[in-house]
Amino acid sequence: MKKQNLSISLEWKDEGTMKTTRDKFMADKEWKEIKAETAKLHGGFVNNIEDRKLKLTEFSPQNKLLK
Repeated sequence: MKKQNLSISLEWKDEGTMKTTRDKFMADKEWKEIKAETAKLHGGFVNNIEDRKLKLTEFSPQNKLLK
């Protein structure tokens, strides 16, 4: 079976905010229940979560996305 990926881009104020928010989401009871119920009906959709942090550079199209 071909590996499929879903990419979601999110913007955070800083890495601390990113980590805190991600950890809260992953620990959320409702998220865990939905994930488990979906897996029972359709198999596991989320087998692996991989973080990739992208950082703006001086030559990025917009170097100030957050206001």
